[in-house]
Amino acid sequence: MDKAQFRSVKKSGNFPEPEMSSEIKQPLLRILEKRLSDYKTSITEDEAILERQEVSLRLRYAVMLRLSEKRILQKHIDYLKLFKVEDNNEGGSNKRRKLK
Repeated sequence: MDKAQFRSVKKSGNFPEPEMSSEIKQPLLRILEKRLSDYKTSITEDEAILERQEVSLRLRYAVMLRLSEKRILQKHIDYLKLFKVEDNNEGGSNKRRKLK
C-alpha cells in the first residue's frame, strides 16, 4: 500500500481486517516462544520475587522490567494463537478467517 492509498483508507475510516497466514503465524509464534523461553525465571517466579520485602531496589526494578517484557511476549503469543488460519492450497490461494 502506497502513501496515497493509505491516506485514502485513513480518511474513509475503512481499514482492512487483519489477516494471518500460516507462513507468517508459525514463525512469529516460534520466535516469541523462543524469546520467552530464554529467560531463566518464569512470570510466576518473578512475581514471587517482587512480593518479597527484602529485595533491593535495584533488583526490584530489574525484575519489574523483565516481568514486563515477559508479559508483553506472552500477550503477543496469546493474541497470535487466537488467529484462525485456514490454508487452501488448491489453485494456489489461501483462505483466511479474520479474528472475531
